[in-house]
Amino acid sequence: MKILHIPFSNKLDIKGPEGQISGGGEKVIVNVHEMMYDRGYDSHVADTVTSHYEHPNVHRIIKPDTTSNQYVVDYAIGNGFDVIVNHGRRSIQKTLNESNLKSLFIDHSPITLLNKLYDEEGFTTTWRDAKDVGSKYIGVSEPQTYIRNESIRKMFGNDFEYDGWCKFQFVDTELNREVQDPEDYLIAVGRADPYKTLHILKKFDIPYQVCTTPYHKNDSPTYKEYLTQHEGFFNQDCVHWDLPRETVLDKIMKARALVTTCRWESSGISSFEALCYGLPIILNEKGNTHASRHFADPGVDYICTVDEKEKISQFMKFDKEKRIDIANEVREYNSPDQFLKSFVPILESVKNPVRTNVFDFL
Repeated sequence: MKILHIPFSNKLDIKGPEGQISGGGEKVIVNVHEMMYDRGYDSHVADTVTSHYEHPNVHRIIKPDTTSNQYVVDYAIGNGFDVIVNHGRRSIQKTLNESNLKSLFIDHSPITLLNKLYDEEGFTTTWRDAKDVGSKYIGVSEPQTYIRNESIRKMFGNDFEYDGWCKFQFVDTELNREVQDPEDYLIAVGRADPYKTLHILKKFDIPYQVCTTPYHKNDSPTYKEYLTQHEGFFNQDCVHWDLPRETVLDKIMKARALVTTCRWESSGISSFEALCYGLPIILNEKGNTHASRHFADPGVDYICTVDEKEKISQFMKFDKEKRIDIANEVREYNSPDQFLKSFVPILESVKNPVRTNVFDFL
């Protein structure tokens, strides 16, 4: 298989100038590509022309306009990519359909974001056309796919259904580091996006730190209103903007626990990173099963909700030995081999015949 990963946004670099990864979907692309590349898979990534992502087989071919969709598809055909992984971009899915190319559409978006990320066509005409050529649509957690299946059918009155889901978090070198002694603070990590609700950290009577980045649609009225409403929170010294990736990881590793402030995460990458470093996690979970629970067996003693004050108090007492036990358990439960057993058969199921074409971009 010759695999090409296409990111969700044609305006968002996978990596910024300080090496920071733009978001959860981009983090999945980086992890999956680099792990599969290291294991001998012919994995490639299409990235923006302005990206700072330096790694073999990263092709900076995406321009910030929809006219680049056809160029990217022609690039894929001309260079013999037989497996195309579309990480949620509806506009290029239409171009893939028109080119009669199978693809794997991976929906990384949070449970509640329907109209905001896709219009009705994305879940009706585009989806049906994709199915007709043999493409598959999958989600990234069981709660996400279950709730979105129900919501989409209700909203658009059709028979939409994902072809399943795959857990895209697994332990890599970055997450296999030595467990650290804890310092007395909580941590939250995420974009300063209204639906992430980072400001709920104010409710804790425990010191906290926040690592955040601007919402990529930072000119939207909703974003500006949110920052204004919570100006006091985001202007605190303990709220850190645009930190380098290594600094963020260092802060996570030394925290007592991580608070996942978003109720509607599709998967919960920051939760997974924290668990791999031995941190217990505190979930903003109300009315639905939080997707981050799928990183560990049910009933473990290191995951709770923001309302379980007694358990949070216990988390603050976890010593390094307990954190090592958590890390070992989570790392075993989420190994790369387990991921590949689930993911590779899905890729095999959407392989295209290699086409002969006059394009020769490489």
